[in-house]
Amino acid sequence: RDYGTLLEAVRPLSISTLIVARQVADWNGKPLPPHVTAKTTDPLEFRRLMGGARLVVLPLSGGLLQSTGQQSYLNAMVLKKPVIVSEVPGVLDHITPEVTGIVVPPGDPAALREAILRVMAGGPEVQKMVEAAYQRVQNEFSLNHFVGRIISLGERISQNAK
Repeated sequence: RDYGTLLEAVRPLSISTLIVARQVADWNGKPLPPHVTAKTTDPLEFRRLMGGARLVVLPLSGGLLQSTGQQSYLNAMVLKKPVIVSEVPGVLDHITPEVTGIVVPPGDPAALREAILRVMAGGPEVQKMVEAAYQRVQNEFSLNHFVGRIISLGERISQNAK
């Protein structure tokens, strides 16, 4: 996660921000702004906190060779939370920009801040995005859909083996 970019994005805002991380870092020697809290937690509390959030931001580090964060943003989408995610490998496989979520360039605090402010302002376009995201997860990324794809793949392999 790129918490430095997130902190730069929210520092000038007065929006209460909770960073939930596996490890609470020293934030490069800079103190957290007064409206930002950071904590570690277990998976159950993480899901509870996500359920109570107004929006979910995944500031992912650029330059990665593998995808990351899918479970977090898919969980947020199924909880009907607006998601803002940095564009790294794998994100566009799950999120359609401006349709099911907001995708920003990695390491760009200005773009991240603008996206956060857009979501906080609300409006019908944000609600439409949240509903589209929920439907996409239900229709394409749910456990039932996953199991169905595995069964279908097994059937195709079985047919090809004959």
